[in-house]
This record gives sequence, structure tokens and C-alpha cells, in this order.
Amino acid sequence: IDDPRTEVDARFFSALGLWWMGDLEGLFRQAQLALIPAEQLRDRYWLASSLWTNEIPCSLSGDWVKAREFNDRCLAIAPTDPRPLYTRALLESEVGDFDQAERHLDQFLEVMRRTEPGPTLVHAWTAMAVPMVHRITGVVDRLHAAEAAARTVLSATAPTPYVTMMTRAGLGLLAVLRNDAAAAEQQYDALRSGPGVKVPSTFMPFIRMVPASFMSTARLLALLAQTCDKLDLSANHFEVGLAFCRRVNYRPELAWTCCDYAGLLLQLGSPEQGEQARLLLEESLTIAKELGMVPLQGRVTERLDRIGAPKPTAPVYPDSLTRREVDVLRLVAAGKSNQEIAEELFISLRTVANHVTNILGKINANNRTEAAIYAARQGLN
Repeated sequence: IDDPRTEVDARFFSALGLWWMGDLEGLFRQAQLALIPAEQLRDRYWLASSLWTNEIPCSLSGDWVKAREFNDRCLAIAPTDPRPLYTRALLESEVGDFDQAERHLDQFLEVMRRTEPGPTLVHAWTAMAVPMVHRITGVVDRLHAAEAAARTVLSATAPTPYVTMMTRAGLGLLAVLRNDAAAAEQQYDALRSGPGVKVPSTFMPFIRMVPASFMSTARLLALLAQTCDKLDLSANHFEVGLAFCRRVNYRPELAWTCCDYAGLLLQLGSPEQGEQARLLLEESLTIAKELGMVPLQGRVTERLDRIGAPKPTAPVYPDSLTRREVDVLRLVAAGKSNQEIAEELFISLRTVANHVTNILGKINANNRTEAAIYAARQGLN
């Protein structure tokens, strides 16, 4: 009906749902389309919301450069918006810029302090954001702020299922960080819709990612079960998380899931599980190096050193091509269309198009035919 306000509203909330359900391609599409009516409206809130929504799929796929560009544009319009402050703190944590992570987290917490206490989104995000940043970096510690925000939400009369789930997820991650088995079991039961918890059982099966977080629900449940010493249950959740991340191509989350699952397997201790742990750590390290996830690289390397495993050497490709770009180039050289490449690699059409553009630029090719010739000369076809 040519109503840009209604359209941007619908696309924004569709994008959020697709994020939590694990539909990266759908999220890319809705985020892009939301920008069109948002720019027509010239409304600061909706333009900031649409820019922030475009940041999300970039971070989920590990494209930190583009994620930072969208985040910068969003903060230029709305410098006190808690959403881009929160996601920027997570982004800078992942790439190892702890000073920037702490600066954005402090700005986020200042917004929270100025928000009236209650079951608000800002307080729920605080409960989740602080332990998320702390677990990645190990150095940025504001855990008391997360606990206070969680109490504010859960002591309210009628918090919504959304803020309840985020808050309990944050408390669960706090329990994992502190190795508190009793608290971990309480939050595990709550997130699985235990007795007296106001998260309906129909809510959980569709939520593949913790809302407003870059952590899969399966990995969080696995860590909680591991903390409770329910190791077989933990392994089941990790397997679900691995399958999910590989299917939807959430590569940073896949790298973390591989690392955390390896930790459980090393705890179990059989030779077969030790070999599986080594393979998972090598996979995690390969992704972490490719995406520049510095803190995770350090954690994985430490575990490989502990088990005496040789560190994998990432292959060096010509003209600074990444492993994923070589995967795409091989399929281009085989005459595959972008749609066929997307289906074969389980990535979105937009991601394929970005890879093809980057490849042509790096190898100084004008078209796909020249790219195929280059692949043949380099032995990459």
C-alpha cells in the first residue's frame, strides 16, 4: 500500500525473527529491503534500526569490516542507541581490540543506568551482553552490572517472554563463567521451560539463537549442562549446535562451538573423543585465523598445546585469496551460477556476489571467464 513506515516496521521485525531462527539469507534480504523505506522516511529511529539490522548478518558471517561500516553509520545517527553499542562491544571483543570493546560496553552501560529500572530491553541486554563480552575477552569484567540488571527484570510483575529469556540466558552464562552448578541447573531448567517459568514451551523450539545475541541456544544449553556435570546431555546439545551452524553458515559461532565442544570431549577423556576434540580445535583455529578472531585463536592454541597436537598450517593462496574465496572460485571455474554456488556452499546469494566481486578485484579479472582461466593457471580449478 506504499506505506514506508509499515513496511520498515514489518521488515525490521521479520529480520529479527529470521536472525533467531537461523535464516541468514532471509535476514540479509529483509535487512537490505528495510533500508529503502527507512531512507524514504528520514526517521532517525527507523534508519538507525535498519542500519543496525544490516550489521547483524555481516557479524554472523564474520565480515567484520562491513559490520563495522554499518555500525559506524548507525552510531553517527544515534550515538546513544544501546543496540549498536552492544553489538560493537561484541565485534571489537571478537577481533581482540579490548580497549574499544570496553569503551563501547561502558557507553552501553551508561545508557542502561539512565534507563528507568524495570523489565526493559536495555536491562535484559545488559544481563546478556556483559557475560558475553567477558567470556570472549576474559578481561572486561562488569559482571555485577549484569546481575543487577537481571534482578531488575526478574523482580518485575510481568516481564515478557523475550526479556525473560534474554535475562535467564545471561544468568546462565554467568553461572558457566563462575562454574556454579546449582545456578547453571536452575537456568537450564528455566530456558527449557521448567516449572513456574514464564517462557512458554512453544517459544523455545523456534529460537536457534539467543535473542539479540550471537550465541546459539544449543551452545548455551550445552555449556549449562556441562557445568551441571550432565556431560552426555551437553554433548547432545553441542552436536545440535554444530549441525545448525554448519547449515546456516554462522561461521564465528561455528568456531566457538567447535572450541567449546572440544573442551567437553577433552573432559570426557577417551582416546576417540580426544581425536575428535583435536579435529574440532583445528577446524576452530582455521576459521578463527581466517576471520581474525584473536581471542579465540589464543584459546584454541592453548588447548592444542595442552594435548600436544601440532597446530594446523593454513594454506597460502595466491593474491591474498581466502579459503572461502577459493571455494567460490573453483565453482565459478566449473561454470556454476551464483544460485548454484549458494546452494552448494550453503551461503546466501548476497554472500556469493560479494565473494565474486572480491575475487575479481584481487586477481584483476574483468569477468568470470577470466577468473576461470586464472583458476586453471594457478591449479585451483
